[in-house]
Amino acid sequence: MTLYQGVQKRAQAEIDRVVGGNRLPDFSDFDDLPYLEAMIKELLRWNAPTPLGTSHAVMEDDVYEGWFIPAGTTLLENIW
Repeated sequence: MTLYQGVQKRAQAEIDRVVGGNRLPDFSDFDDLPYLEAMIKELLRWNAPTPLGTSHAVMEDDVYEGWFIPAGTTLLENIW
């Protein structure tokens, strides 16, 4: 936000308009905060909190693009 202060100000203005200054936003406000939603999605797309996704276990032997993957192998996808 330090590089894009206008984005921060616009998001804060949207929160102030929808929520006011007496409470924190909650899930019932979600539909009324489209700019904030877009900003959060872009932040997560640009720099994911973790570079690797959730691990998955192979249930049965498989071949993927010529690579043999034995049953029981744990796979992690790189979401970057």
